[in-house]
Amino acid sequence: MARSVLIVDDDPVMLKLLARGIGGGGYEITTAPGGPAAVKALDANVFDALLVDLGMPEIDGFAVMAHALRKNRTRAVIVITGQNSVPVAVAAMRAGAADFLTKPVEPRNVLDALSRTLGDPGGTSSLEETARTWRRSFAGAIVGEDPSLLGIFRILERVADTDCSVFITGESGTGKELIARALHEASHRAKHPFVAVNCAAIPKELMESEVFGHVKGAFTGALAPREGRLQVAEGGTLFLDEIGEMDVQLQSKFLRVIQEREYTPVGESRARTADVRIVAATNQDIKQLCQDGRFRNDLFYRLNVIPIELSPLRSRRDDIPLLAQHFLARANNRHNRSVTGFADSARQAFLAYGWPGNVREMANIIERLVILKGHGLIDAADLPPPMQSSETDAGDEITLPDKGLDINDALIKLERRLTLDALHRCGGNKAKAAELLGLKRTTLIERLKRLDIQEPLDGNVDSSPTSSNR
Repeated sequence: MARSVLIVDDDPVMLKLLARGIGGGGYEITTAPGGPAAVKALDANVFDALLVDLGMPEIDGFAVMAHALRKNRTRAVIVITGQNSVPVAVAAMRAGAADFLTKPVEPRNVLDALSRTLGDPGGTSSLEETARTWRRSFAGAIVGEDPSLLGIFRILERVADTDCSVFITGESGTGKELIARALHEASHRAKHPFVAVNCAAIPKELMESEVFGHVKGAFTGALAPREGRLQVAEGGTLFLDEIGEMDVQLQSKFLRVIQEREYTPVGESRARTADVRIVAATNQDIKQLCQDGRFRNDLFYRLNVIPIELSPLRSRRDDIPLLAQHFLARANNRHNRSVTGFADSARQAFLAYGWPGNVREMANIIERLVILKGHGLIDAADLPPPMQSSETDAGDEITLPDKGLDINDALIKLERRLTLDALHRCGGNKAKAAELLGLKRTTLIERLKRLDIQEPLDGNVDSSPTSSNR
């Protein structure tokens, strides 16, 4: 049975061209000459695919896509956008689109996109397989099957061949540098250097020289000229890790690198050209840094052309066993050990643990366990104390006493203990603690006030309730 496709475009010539070209590929075509007609068609029928132009008057492509997905009126959405609007297309993919095409659009390109999205006639969708294939080619070190991770691979596959700046956000240990390296390996710059700069590890007074280089005599101790990281990365990719730590004055100079593709080494008067792709990353709330005046808004907008957000490991629970087995095999091979696997008690503890250090923490813990264990199964008794204490679900520790209890008081105590535990695990960071508890940050702040949990200036959480809570 032919798959149904709704094509939406306010350009009648393009609409006719696409309908004629795609119809020959064995699809059942319905056309809509704009947003209102598309909404009407979606309300009347369910389509296997929606092909929609984003730039339309009245009701634009984003609104049509949102309507179709919200009402479950299509299996997949493919968006069409302007030639220089890749960031807009990526935003559409983050909003639920399966694929995008840039103008001018050829029917054969649409047929390829439909095949990627829906699979061959009679088959299943190949979107996930496309993401896995890309991962096998360029990101073999990144393990996981979580939909959010596969979605990132799909975006990277589509933007790797461009020179758009990419901004990667995520907690420490989520694999931001691995993503940046994969992007580089998939790009036309792969034969040139990938150069990583940790902005948090280089003293502020040395950062400019480190990145831009310097000439002989530029400052005391500059006995010879030195290439900067920009020059070393020429033709390749410059990865700025923890860019939130970059000094504001240096940020203004980096803005020129991105805007004009020029930079000037310390002590030199002549500007040099920079042919590099910029990929930046941070584990901080970059928008809050902009509000606080610690990061330039204009630089953020220039860097944030293609935003990539990595989920914390606690949000990817199904990936935990896959990652654990991957790191176990790697550690066995690296240290000539023969640990055969994990006992059920250890697996349960892994799933219950909050993983504040994310994937990096898991890799380090498993490597230590493999070295110390040597052979056999790892069980819960082998795990670090914090993981052992998380093995039992908090609710399982509460039992009803024979004489009964005040359930409201018991619930307040449980809420207080879990809130304090989240704050301690996250070092007092409210945003991370809120995510660990499944709350919004503002909700957590209100809860801290209600439970009268004090936070002194030294960052240590005061767990002692006042008399009002006793």
